[in-house]
Amino acid sequence: MTIKLLVPETLWRDTSTLMRQYARKRVEAGCFWYGIRHDDSSIAATIGIPRQKNRPGNFHVEADDLATLVTTACAPGLVTVAQLHLHPDDDVDHSSWDNGQIVSRKILSIVIPNYGAQPFSLGTLGVHTFEHDQWRRLSTREAQQAVQVIRAVVDTR
Repeated sequence: MTIKLLVPETLWRDTSTLMRQYARKRVEAGCFWYGIRHDDSSIAATIGIPRQKNRPGNFHVEADDLATLVTTACAPGLVTVAQLHLHPDDDVDHSSWDNGQIVSRKILSIVIPNYGAQPFSLGTLGVHTFEHDQWRRLSTREAQQAVQVIRAVVDTR
């Protein structure tokens, strides 16, 4: 069963903006969405970008740097709901390197093409889920069902 992830449009936009700094350098980079997970659905609440080593063909986050991000930037009770990273071209499939860099099999792994140079849309991303002991890229239709960008509504009453 594919995880359903709700992403506030402000977080979607902020992620696109933040990842553009790596596009200018033409290097791969990664970030995490933290939020609330319940059974087969999640809602993303915030983005975290750990200290990392960025190269044109891959990126790497040391375990200590990930732990620092989680303990200093993540509100209590939030968990990782998605891991996102940039690829240098239109290929949004997982590589064996990508498989080894995932922090959890309970999250979605989202690959952003072209170093995230353009504001990205769901149709251009590779959305991956862990099923039957391997990562599987979802079809465009499945990805649109799995990741839904929602308007954030604030009740000021």
